[in-house]
Amino acid sequence: MAHTIDLLEAARLIKTYPGKRGQASTYHIMPGLYGMAQDCGITQHSLTLCLPRERLVRLREGNSDTSYLTFEPTDDTRRWAEQLQAYNAFVRQQNIALALTEEEEAEWVEHWNAERCARKRVVSVKMV
Repeated sequence: MAHTIDLLEAARLIKTYPGKRGQASTYHIMPGLYGMAQDCGITQHSLTLCLPRERLVRLREGNSDTSYLTFEPTDDTRRWAEQLQAYNAFVRQQNIALALTEEEEAEWVEHWNAERCARKRVVSVKMV
C-alpha cells in the first residue's frame, strides 16, 4: 500500500500527513482524484465492502486478541446476521462526515491517537 500512496502523492492526487509509530497517518484527497473517480463512475457506495451474510456474525473465545471460533449457524446467529445486514444497509445510505479545518482535524487525530496509545500503553507523540 505504501508504494501506491507514494505514487498518488507524486501525481498530486493526495496529500499525506504520515504518523509516527503507533500514530495514524492522514490523507487529503486532492481535486484531481475526485475528478478521476467521477469520470470512472466511482461512487462512495461502489467502494463499500459488503460481507456475505454468513460472515457477518463472528464469535471469539475472548477479547479481540483471541481467534475466531468455528460454529454452526443457529436461528439466533442467522437473526443477528439479518439484523446486521439491515443496519449496514441503513448506514450505507447515510452521509456522515466531519467538516473540520486543518487545525481541528490535527487536534482530532491527536486526540484519537492519544486514546489509541493509552489503550496500547504506548507513549503518545504529538503530531506536527
